[in-house]
Amino acid sequence: MNKLNEYEKYIIAACNLYGMISINKISYIYQNHNNELFDKTEVSSDILQSYYISDIEGYYVIQALEDTYDEHLKIIRGKPYYIPTKIKFLEHIDDGYFDDNPYIEEFKEYVNTLTKSDVKRENVISSALFQFMLSSRIQFVVDDIIDILDLVFDSEEEAILMYDHLVKLQNNSRMWNNNGYTPLELGEIRANTQKVGRNDPCPCGSGKKYKKCCILKVN
Repeated sequence: MNKLNEYEKYIIAACNLYGMISINKISYIYQNHNNELFDKTEVSSDILQSYYISDIEGYYVIQALEDTYDEHLKIIRGKPYYIPTKIKFLEHIDDGYFDDNPYIEEFKEYVNTLTKSDVKRENVISSALFQFMLSSRIQFVVDDIIDILDLVFDSEEEAILMYDHLVKLQNNSRMWNNNGYTPLELGEIRANTQKVGRNDPCPCGSGKKYKKCCILKVN
C-alpha cells in the first residue's frame, strides 16, 4: 500500500472519527493543527478508495455512509465537531482505534465473565464499540452479543447487568451522528450553550461576530 501523505492521513482519520466530513471542515482542522493550508490537489482518490473513502459532492464519505450520506447530513446539521489534539486526531487513522472510553476496561472485564474464548471476546468488544459508533440501539448490540456467544440468560438480573454495562459504554462512545462527541459530552455542551445569533458578538470573547468566529466550528 502506498505511503500516506499528511493530507490523506487527515482525511482517513476524520472519516473514521466522523464518518464523513466536508472539504471545508477538514481544511479548517488541518490548518488549525498545522498552521498551513490544506492542499486538496495532493490527495489521491485511489488511495482514499483503498481505505473505502469516496469524494462525494464536496464531502469525504466512508463507505458505510455512502448510501445514506444525505440523511446523515440532516442528523449532524448544527452539531459541533469534537476536534482533539493533532496527536489524538491522527490516532483515528487506525479504524480499530476507539478513543479514551473510560468504560472499555470495565466492559472487557464483564465480557471475560461471559466467555473464555479470546476470539469471541474480541468480537464482542469490537462489535459493541463499532455499533455504538454507528449509534445503534442497545437492543441491537445485545442481540449481536447473544448471537456471537450463543448466550442464554439464566435470570432477569443477568440481562439487566448486560444492559447496565452497555448503557455506560454507549454514553461514553464517540459517535458519527454526534460529529465525534459522546452522548454525555454533547449533552453537557447543549446544556451550557446559550442561543447566539449569527450577528451577535461571539461568546468566546474574541470581539468578532459569531458568524465570523466560533460558528465555523459548528458548520
